[in-house]
Parts: sequence; C-alpha cells; structure tokens
Amino acid sequence: MERLTDAHARPLATVASDYGQRWTADLLRTWFGDGKQPWQYGVGLERSRWVADQLPGLCHALHVTGSGARATAQLLLDLSWAWLCSEIDAALAPFVAQLPRSATR
Repeated sequence: MERLTDAHARPLATVASDYGQRWTADLLRTWFGDGKQPWQYGVGLERSRWVADQLPGLCHALHVTGSGARATAQLLLDLSWAWLCSEIDAALAPFVAQLPRSATR
C-alpha cells in the first residue's frame, strides 16, 4: 500500500475498471491489512508518512481520471480513516483504562 503514488492512479483506475469495484475494494482492504494488527503486515511509520505525503496526490489523480476511479479514491480515503481511527484508539487505550470509571461514560 505504502508504495502507491499518484503515478499509479491510471493503472489503479484501469484495474478498477477491468475487475470492478468489489474486486478492487477487496484488493485494497488486503493491502491495508484487512483487520490485522500492524505488526502482522509490517506497517509502522511508513503508513503515517504515506497518508500524509502520498494519499492526497493519489486521490486527486484518481479523481481527475474519471468516475470509476473516484470510487477507488473514496475507498482509499475510507480505509485510511479507518486505519487512523484504529491507531488513535490503540494509542489512547492505556490512558482510557486509567480513567475513573465514571469518566468513561
């Protein structure tokens, strides 16, 4: 996943067009780790850097490529947000566990 750049927008759009959005979504979910813990698929700081540095350009390039590619760009954004939320939850979990029970309601 972290190797995708805006230069891959057109080939990724072609894949989405040729194989369909469902197949492409399954592929991207697999590349994102599909619910596995980051240590299970080797993601560390690379994902954070990719989201900040490459994802905006890739999504823009997909968006201007056409309507089918726009759905792929949206899926990349959705998967990135889901990943970011899980990272935030994991980072905050030790602190939330230490809060008094009444503070977590």
